[in-house]
Amino acid sequence: MAPFIFLLVEEGFVGLVRKTKSTSLFEGYKVGKSSVEINDLQFVDDTIFAYTPKENNI
Repeated sequence: MAPFIFLLVEEGFVGLVRKTKSTSLFEGYKVGKSSVEINDLQFVDDTIFAYTPKENNI
C-alpha cells in the first residue's frame, strides 16, 4: 500500500513542478552541449532539485 501512496503523491509533485515551469516561476539547470534542462532528480524516496541560481528560483 505504501508504494502506491508514494506514487500518488509523486504524481502531484511532478504536476506542481510542471506548472511552475510553465508560468516561468522556476528555471531548471541546463547541462551539456545541447542544453538539456534538468528540474529534479528522483530515485526511490529521494528528490533533488536542480535549478539555475537565480532569485526567483529561491
